[in-house]
Amino acid sequence: MNKYRTARLVSDELVVTEAEKNQTSVNLIPEFANGIAKLKSNNTEIRATMVLQGESNSGVTDEKGITHVELVDCIIDVEGGVHAYAKAKGDSVLLAKVSHPSSEYGHMAFSVLIDIAKSILKLAKAIPTADLSQYGISTSEITELETTLENFTSIKTSPKEATIEHSGYTQKISNLQSDSQSILSSLDKMATQFKKKAPEYYAIYKTSRNVLTVSPHKKKTEIPPTPPAAK
Repeated sequence: MNKYRTARLVSDELVVTEAEKNQTSVNLIPEFANGIAKLKSNNTEIRATMVLQGESNSGVTDEKGITHVELVDCIIDVEGGVHAYAKAKGDSVLLAKVSHPSSEYGHMAFSVLIDIAKSILKLAKAIPTADLSQYGISTSEITELETTLENFTSIKTSPKEATIEHSGYTQKISNLQSDSQSILSSLDKMATQFKKKAPEYYAIYKTSRNVLTVSPHKKKTEIPPTPPAAK
């Protein structure tokens, strides 16, 4: 597992740790508490898989810093923004083109994954930058996907491809972390309720969520700050 994915796991574990220190506040929203429990379960399983992975990754090198899981991350990020944009605009045609189950990406043949990445990149570029940025995808995210795709395409036929593609442990970690990001997205939406119900924990949660950036090249979208109390 590369340094970024390890850092992401550490960040996710921090969210759980802080939640457990503030269990009384967390329990004010039962579904939020359930989400924390699911995140903890994922974190535990990822740690266990890393141990099993052991030396199985010793022959896998990140040529040019690009890995299969990083391309999947970029695709999911950009596709999510385009999906949200299409849904808001009521564009059913566009929506249908960006509705791939993210859990399938880790199991796709490289050629299929690359074709999907190209399609999503083209669709994202067709949307006005100002519009797409409202859904978390700026020019930097699009550029990151394009660069990652180009580099990945250039190395995919190397002897390492078979090792990467058939690494069940790598795919499992990728899928688990994708699920964790979905859980965290739901938690972020519910967390704003703590501004009134448990403001101290809300501040702690915001801090724990912003320890790690969403990708090595972009800042995490922060939860809006708590507005000052009315006088």
